[in-house]
Amino acid sequence: MTEHLVNDVKICQNVELKLYQKLDLDRISGDYNELMELIDLFRIDTWTERERELLVHEKNINKRYLPQIREAKRVLKNTEKRLEYNCRRSDLLKTM
Repeated sequence: MTEHLVNDVKICQNVELKLYQKLDLDRISGDYNELMELIDLFRIDTWTERERELLVHEKNINKRYLPQIREAKRVLKNTEKRLEYNCRRSDLLKTM
């Protein structure tokens, strides 16, 4: 009986963790997309010197945000797998 309770608690914890990780990923992705849209907006009718400056800014934004986005996606995917595993295990334990 305690195994059911322990596993159900893990499921609840993973659902909560998944929600926070999804919000974090959405926040980081939203910030990144907003900055890239601003660069694209400033890129309209620019001179070559200004274009070079914008490329430097774009590289800095990519350098800062893309690793964070990849890591957030990886962590979220692992949490989803752990949640799926715990749900399957809970169903298996309940059928026994």
